[in-house]
Amino acid sequence: MKKIVLLVTISSILLNSAVKAFAQTAGTLTFTYTPVEHVTGNFNADKRYVLAIYIMYGSALIKTTNKYCETAYYTKLPNWAICASCGFTGSPLVADATSPFCETTGAILGGVQTSYAPRTIIWDGLDKYGNIAHDSITYTIRIEETWGPTSASYTVRVFSFTKGPNVDDQTTGIPNDANFKDISLIWQPTLSTESFADATAMVFPNPSNTGVFNLAVKDSVTAVKVYSILGATLSNETVSLSNGDTKTLDLSSYNNGLYIVSVTNNKGTTNYKVVLDK
Repeated sequence: MKKIVLLVTISSILLNSAVKAFAQTAGTLTFTYTPVEHVTGNFNADKRYVLAIYIMYGSALIKTTNKYCETAYYTKLPNWAICASCGFTGSPLVADATSPFCETTGAILGGVQTSYAPRTIIWDGLDKYGNIAHDSITYTIRIEETWGPTSASYTVRVFSFTKGPNVDDQTTGIPNDANFKDISLIWQPTLSTESFADATAMVFPNPSNTGVFNLAVKDSVTAVKVYSILGATLSNETVSLSNGDTKTLDLSSYNNGLYIVSVTNNKGTTNYKVVLDK
């Protein structure tokens, strides 16, 4: 009997370890950078470039978050094209970032870029199949950029982060280079919530491209708070809202990223994750 108990105990320990090893933590990666302007072409007037941003685990593509490219101007984001299984065209064969076979499920897509304004990329922690990506030691977010109307001038930069139950805050300290500056990233696991079935609300639109959110109440609410992803209190209001009421939350003065809306009544508190993407 003691041997059986011992075997069961050992099996339980191994099973728990295996479950922890393959844990899946929901959360959001917020990645911000500013592209450095490249002026090429006739009369130094051509500022066009194409771009791909994607999440990798080792050599496996987890998800393409953004891709901007058009056949008329470019066919080469070679590293991304290979990772995204785009295939090859031409003679000699080159990886073709404009191929319809490229893996871009769930990505934001667009054409050739000319703006060098700051960008914020938000990854929801989901892989290209819509599943929460497994926790692991190292994930990378990669930027590949190609510029010049006829050249194959391109650069790739790789940033590592840890996805898991802990915050990975790299909002300072990432150095600039000749192609990308003002770089920051933060992995933020989803805050735990105390849910209550008959005292909920809905926040929409989410994400918001204006910074304005609507809070539609499904039961009486006595307080509404807004927090930054790092826990700073941005607003704290005492309210008296009833079923069917709607309250406007204006976050337009804040930077793009993830925020938490906390809704309270006499039954408890629920936190809602919202994304500002102006």
